Amino acid sequence: MTDHDADAERRRFLREAGLLLGGSWLGLQVGPVLAAADAAHQAHSAGADLTNVDPDSARVFAAVADQIYPPDDTPGAAELGAGAFLDQAVGTFMAPPWPMIQA
Repeated sequence: MTDHDADAERRRFLREAGLLLGGSWLGLQVGPVLAAADAAHQAHSAGADLTNVDPDSARVFAAVADQIYPPDDTPGAAELGAGAFLDQAVGTFMAPPWPMIQA
């Protein structure tokens, strides 16, 4: 096996392990994620203020989310309330790792 083949195998392993771990984490968090999404939808629809993150963090998150789910004929992630979702997530299931993520 060449060094190039070994690098390709290592990258494949890391990618697949990451997908497995991410999927497992999401499976364990599906209830809290759905609850945060529902609360975010209600808060966004009501025009509620952010309570767990600063406006700049919410704007950056919404801009990144717009790159994944961009606006076209339909609203993008930012317009749909990605910032409100971040606010709800940080107030619930993402509260423990949030300080590390901000660092």
